[in-house]
Amino acid sequence: MPSLNPIKTAQHAKGFSSFGATARALLQAHPDNDWGMQPRSLETQLGKLDKGVTTWWINHIEVAQALGSLLDLSLPDLGLHDSPSATNFAFSFPGFPGLKPLDLRREEPWAIGNEQVNEKPEGHRYGRPTLDEWLRPEPTQWRAPYEHHWLHIADALERRLLTHHLLATSRYRVVVSPTLEDASDQLRDPKPLILVVEGDVTEEDYKALGLRHRSAGLLVIAPVPVRQVTTELDAYIESMSWERLSLPDEQRRLFDLATPNPLKHWTWTLRHDWRPALLKWVEKRLNWQRADTLFDAQSMGHWLEQFDPLGQWFETPSDLLQLCAVAHSQPITKLPKPNDAKAGKKLTQLLFTDKTSRHSAQLQQWAVTRWSRLELAWRGSLSADDWLTLVPPSQLPPSAEEVHAIASARTAPERQKAADRVVALLKAGNAGALHGNELLTEGPVGQFAFAHPTWVRLVVRDKLMRQIAEESSSWGLACFDADRRAQVDAALDAVPMETLMQAVQTLTHDMADNATSAAALGASEALFVAIGRRISNREVIHDTLKPALMHLAEAVIGRLDLDLAAFSLPAPWTRPLESPSQQLAWIGACWAWSLLVTVPDKLVDKSPPKWLFPGWSESLPPAPDWLDSLWPEKGVEQLSRSWKDFFKVADELVKDWDQPVENAPRILRLALLGRAAHGAWPADTTWWEDLITLEDRWTEEVLLQSFRSAGKGSAAQLWSSYLEFEMGAQERKSNLFAFYQRSSVRLWLLSQLSPAEALVDLTPAALGHLASFPQSLPPEFRAPLLLARSQSISFQSFVDTGPDIASFGKSASPVLPELLTHEWLGVAAAEFLWTWDAATAERLFRDEATGLPARENLLHTFPADKLAVAIEVLNESPALFSLLERCSWARSRLPSAGKNAPELINLLQSCPIDSGGLETGH
Repeated sequence: MPSLNPIKTAQHAKGFSSFGATARALLQAHPDNDWGMQPRSLETQLGKLDKGVTTWWINHIEVAQALGSLLDLSLPDLGLHDSPSATNFAFSFPGFPGLKPLDLRREEPWAIGNEQVNEKPEGHRYGRPTLDEWLRPEPTQWRAPYEHHWLHIADALERRLLTHHLLATSRYRVVVSPTLEDASDQLRDPKPLILVVEGDVTEEDYKALGLRHRSAGLLVIAPVPVRQVTTELDAYIESMSWERLSLPDEQRRLFDLATPNPLKHWTWTLRHDWRPALLKWVEKRLNWQRADTLFDAQSMGHWLEQFDPLGQWFETPSDLLQLCAVAHSQPITKLPKPNDAKAGKKLTQLLFTDKTSRHSAQLQQWAVTRWSRLELAWRGSLSADDWLTLVPPSQLPPSAEEVHAIASARTAPERQKAADRVVALLKAGNAGALHGNELLTEGPVGQFAFAHPTWVRLVVRDKLMRQIAEESSSWGLACFDADRRAQVDAALDAVPMETLMQAVQTLTHDMADNATSAAALGASEALFVAIGRRISNREVIHDTLKPALMHLAEAVIGRLDLDLAAFSLPAPWTRPLESPSQQLAWIGACWAWSLLVTVPDKLVDKSPPKWLFPGWSESLPPAPDWLDSLWPEKGVEQLSRSWKDFFKVADELVKDWDQPVENAPRILRLALLGRAAHGAWPADTTWWEDLITLEDRWTEEVLLQSFRSAGKGSAAQLWSSYLEFEMGAQERKSNLFAFYQRSSVRLWLLSQLSPAEALVDLTPAALGHLASFPQSLPPEFRAPLLLARSQSISFQSFVDTGPDIASFGKSASPVLPELLTHEWLGVAAAEFLWTWDAATAERLFRDEATGLPARENLLHTFPADKLAVAIEVLNESPALFSLLERCSWARSRLPSAGKNAPELINLLQSCPIDSGGLETGH
């Protein structure tokens, strides 16, 4: 694979030891430049370019050209395929050279993320708030944006892609700047502005936003969240503060300029299904470019779901693209098995072939040392001083310049001073060497992070799997740190079941020796949750293992504070329950355990909460608020993994029930309807109420998956309940009634039923409900419905809710002959039979076997173009109708008889005329 670090590679070949040395050499080579760059700022931009972040360089192409001359690299070699002066707004993928660059003026980028407002929205009942006016403006959008927004995009590739897309397509000015302060002039411009900030934002730098007029639209896109959210109320309080009002006018104006305007804070969030979506996008693009590839999105997705279900090893789009690059050139069988204890090492050899041999041992040492230092953050950047405590001094030696300084010193004291400095650096490590180290990347000023975090995570994965399999429960200490705990959970998911059970037995011995050990405490709760996930995934756990599991359950559940379980969720000791996903993971684990083992003897007296361990209870009380209040946030388009996993546990729970619980909490209704689809019990009408909504469209997708899995006959089990739910909405005059009628669940139910199945045993009220809008039913349902409805109505119901035959349409024609003699529908049936099936109407009218009432209705509804047929039949069968009826009919048709007028007059000749000139019945 080509090198992913072109700058480092080229600068070392030229003898430059670091980005700082390259920056100084570049500035010295162009002493008269007007770039406005200090060595430190240029050094930062070099580091970003080396990682593929090219936005600043595209906007400063003259600096890029100068750098290329210094390092003997072309613009494409520098990764600047997407320079406007290079390949016409093409966007390249440094992690996957096999992908053809995107032409962002003509091609849409992938769509795997979107903006989420951080504040709770108001006035968006039927949709989430967006930044469409900035990011996706409609052609008809007439008003320029006027509010101020801050969009935090942590992922570098997503931020770079969005930035380039805006540079290529936005109708507004897009400026890329290292800092807010560097964009001061642009902030003063009142035109709408999209400002992309590439570096960190300090508190002083943040004040530059005060230069922006409050009605001049602004969108800031930054790699960091806004430090201080300023609301309208904050601005008002600041304007009335003593600090402002006590200032002279001139200083007050300066004070106002340093006070940012109110900002709306947004976060760019990857979709829950971003990984399969990106895999499909890659496959489609490779196929489009007709690449010779081994890549298969489905196989890659299956491997990824098995190897990294929690998304801890391949966290970002950049990580996944790098993995795709491997699968592009090598068969999927080359990737390690999910439970391979050396999978991390094997993957790093595939992903980082140009660096593995040189730096593998060193990086492993740094990664493991940082992992074990719980006082240091696991993710992100650390200060140079922190790195010096992690890295052996021998791996950060003095620079060549510092050693040469000994020889070049003029006097003995100067030589001694230079030598003492080298000795000190040999003992403590050279912080300056961090700048040029290939394993690190520079973040905020004075901060460094691992340059290849995927590599680091995979190293730790192998270490954790060895510890879990072979060592004591000392690995449990990592559970007291949120970032480390997530990776422990992922490692526990990766080990085979026998290894997991071995870890449980090891923990049992450790706790017998030291029951209050922090490591054992963390390990016990991690194992408890991990085994809960295995149970919910239907993994087989043999009965012989249950005694060991009983000890684990006693230890974990025995620590819970159950006194207030009716009011608050009993929490574990090492896992916060602040977010819904954390609560779901814990409740799901407890539910799963209650399905696997009986309540341990030592816990019987503690009376574990019934809704926390429902499998241990024969009956359940009303659900507590901590359970009843849990539900996915309104407006989400896709369920998160935590919710999918929880609903799997809920499905397993209700499978063992003989009957549904009364007043079931909303969180169980999907599972209850799923069992109803299998015929376990009748579906309760109330179960649909929180599931068929405008805000939560995901529920219909989940329901349909469940119903389809129930097989043939599931729709018949559910239809009458859904119909009753729909009727209730109509009675309440709910404004969602029309939505219920076009629900995908309703469409599926009807598509699975025959007309007979759908209409059987329906009450007159239900038939009347369907007949009020027959267009919402499949065409083949309408004729049977019309017939069924006509047989169920009394005179009073006909007056109030009689079916309008016209609304049934032509598909109702087959049953109209049966309705010709209906007491109240006969005339309408005859009229529409002539309209929709004139041949059948004529045949019935001619047929002497047709009953007289039916022929009368057909006679009185004859269309004008069939008048000759009626006259012919009347002449052939003079006794068919009474003389009065024949004469009355002929007289009514005469004014519009046209060419048939003579025949009608002949019929009227036989009609007696009274003294007033009217036909009589004599």
